[in-house]
Amino acid sequence: MREVKRRSIFISAIRIVLPYLALGAAWILFSDRLLLGLIDKPKELLALSVAKGWLYVLITGMLLFALVYGELRQRAILEASLRDGLGEKGALLAELNHRVKNNLQVIASILNLESESLVGEEARDLNDRTRARIKAMHMAHERLFESAKIARIELGAYLRALWDSLIDIYQAKSVLATFELEDGFAGAEEAVPFGLFATEAMTNAILHGVGPGGAREVAIVLRSSNRGEIELTIRDKGPGMPAGSDGLGSRMMDALGAQLKGKVDRGNDEGAIVRLRFPVLEPGIA
Repeated sequence: MREVKRRSIFISAIRIVLPYLALGAAWILFSDRLLLGLIDKPKELLALSVAKGWLYVLITGMLLFALVYGELRQRAILEASLRDGLGEKGALLAELNHRVKNNLQVIASILNLESESLVGEEARDLNDRTRARIKAMHMAHERLFESAKIARIELGAYLRALWDSLIDIYQAKSVLATFELEDGFAGAEEAVPFGLFATEAMTNAILHGVGPGGAREVAIVLRSSNRGEIELTIRDKGPGMPAGSDGLGSRMMDALGAQLKGKVDRGNDEGAIVRLRFPVLEPGIA
């Protein structure tokens, strides 16, 4: 990109300088011949030489103005065209995002209606988990659509909203959550896998993080480093993860972590701990 920009600037400079050099060379070659007939007349020679100098300044000034004006006008037209293109692209992206959000809402509503007629704990659990995952994607697109900058969302507020939706889906108002959330932002490509990972980890904490005496506490920590990394930690007070745990949820979190080019850690320390660390691209950087 920088090489293309340098080349464009170089070509623009050449288009301005070459005509100026051509005029200067022609002036030097032919204008002095006008003075040959006045060699024996110093006063007339001086007057004509001064007039020639001012004429040269006037002509070159007009030429430079025309060249620079034409170059700037061409650049202004190009910039206006690029702005229009970006505006159309942003509008199309917003419309696409809006349609995806609405479609996800329809799917979630259908699953919600089906949940009323399901029989069996396993079927209801599968329905709840599917609804939670779709809700996470829906909320990511909703926040991207409503954001002043459609390129990113604020992860702390997104996590709180995800938690509230999970508590509503699982009717788990007795679960206590503590939040320690630093400012962190993710782009559109990172928001959905991040939301799905957080949903999976928080769902496991809600369903299985039951400690002694029935205590159900979940700690959600989000940290942002100066190196452009995000770290999410979800900890509960339950019995911890069984040894060799490799269920669908664990495999899904590993796949989502890989999609984010991050690292996933799971372990036990007075309860289960799930941690995700991944690099975040600044919005607009490919």
